[in-house]
Amino acid sequence: MSDESLGFDPPSLIKFLRESFAPKWTPDDQKAALIHQLKAPLSPDLTSSSEPGAIELNQYLEGRQGPKTFESQLLAMEPSLKVLQAIKVFAKRIQTDGQNPLAGDPASVLYFGAIAAALLQCGVRITNSSNTQLRQGFQWAYHYPGAETLKSLFASVIDLVP
Repeated sequence: MSDESLGFDPPSLIKFLRESFAPKWTPDDQKAALIHQLKAPLSPDLTSSSEPGAIELNQYLEGRQGPKTFESQLLAMEPSLKVLQAIKVFAKRIQTDGQNPLAGDPASVLYFGAIAAALLQCGVRITNSSNTQLRQGFQWAYHYPGAETLKSLFASVIDLVP
């Protein structure tokens, strides 16, 4: 018996399932989630995964006297490169998690924020993205609703990318 004989063709079924079970985060939801995340402590979000190094990162954060929130880390004059890399990994991980209100654009803001802070404050490039991709990403993130506190970061780093 074929799928079509049951009244379902596979492409239509896949489309139905995606639309029926995908969370419907509004732009306002995503803006609020980003603002909340920027004010949130780095731990447990960066340390609660099964990612390699999560236990060591947790120990590092517990013993560190530096910035304790996502926003303060991204805007610090001397951020921890290790933490910036962890923010980047965190952002990539939640990027496609449809159950997370940070999925999609808010995760991209965190991703570009970590890359921008590493370039601007540490002088280190933590991505293989092209200069064009970085410039476009920084410019896009600069204008993203909810990322207003990061505007100075994105504005400063745009000029560093040739």
